[in-house]
Amino acid sequence: SSPSPLKERGIKGVRLINSLKGASFIKKDADMNIIDSYQFGLIVIGGKKYTSDVIIFPDRVSHNWWRKSSHQLCLENIPEVITENPEVLVVGTGASGLMKVLPEVQQAVEAQGIKLIVETTEKACHTYNQFCHSQRAIAALHLTC
Repeated sequence: SSPSPLKERGIKGVRLINSLKGASFIKKDADMNIIDSYQFGLIVIGGKKYTSDVIIFPDRVSHNWWRKSSHQLCLENIPEVITENPEVLVVGTGASGLMKVLPEVQQAVEAQGIKLIVETTEKACHTYNQFCHSQRAIAALHLTC
């Protein structure tokens, strides 16, 4: 299954991407990793499709992100995120929120002064797109359940 067709219209340096089906997002005309669309099991970032869980850094996308336990986020799963020391970490817990963030992650991230936002993946996509323009943001997104 592919994401729904997209159409764009310009609004003063911002492209509003309208999805005919599924989530739609605002994309700023800049060379950064912006989420174009998300639906169960598929995300489009900067025009590129991914069908496995991803971590979106300001300068790259780490795909085929694997966790020790598929529905738990523990510190072992995000060493690069901790090293990058973003201002904001947005975690997408899946379409229905099945992935749980362990307390050790919340404690370590907040102790480092990183704002942690945990939401279902569709909401997390919107949140990441809002923060990535003004703050150093990273998103760790579970694409299914």
